[in-house]
Amino acid sequence: GRITSNDKMLTTGNISITSAGIKTVVSSFMGITILKTDGTTKTHSTNDNFAIDGDQSNIHEIYSNWRSFVGIRSVNRSLVAWGHTLDGGASSLAADMNALTMTNVEYVVASRKAFAAINSSGHVVDWGNQEYGISTLSNVIVLSANDFAFSAIQSDGRVLSWGTSGYGGCTVDQTYY
Repeated sequence: GRITSNDKMLTTGNISITSAGIKTVVSSFMGITILKTDGTTKTHSTNDNFAIDGDQSNIHEIYSNWRSFVGIRSVNRSLVAWGHTLDGGASSLAADMNALTMTNVEYVVASRKAFAAINSSGHVVDWGNQEYGISTLSNVIVLSANDFAFSAIQSDGRVLSWGTSGYGGCTVDQTYY
């Protein structure tokens, strides 16, 4: 879920915050992350497997999946992730050099346990739980996800999907259109 601030009081569960200085609040199954207008974040989670590694500053946007968060940095639009290490959190992102070094990220989509990002040149990388499909694509103009799979439309009109079969995923080589 996502809450966007308009300088009013926000309440979610047992947490009440005054929204002055808050850009957005994004939730996952394991916690919430508050993105402040100064680009810093504050994550609240009571789960022991929820790692908050690295520097979550200079963040422009944040996204969530079931147990992790990813931010797009303001300066070079690179990625930073935190949360459950098996589902796209910091250790998972660091293990994928394509995702770790990606810049000019336009947006991120999330399945339940993985993320995919597209940059301004149409390059797509994903990371997280391999059960949900891991792929690298180029020439992508639209990227989307459901709980268990990803899909992409390439500039030549081909529609590709990957992830868990039975939920819209297949091998990335299969073309639907």
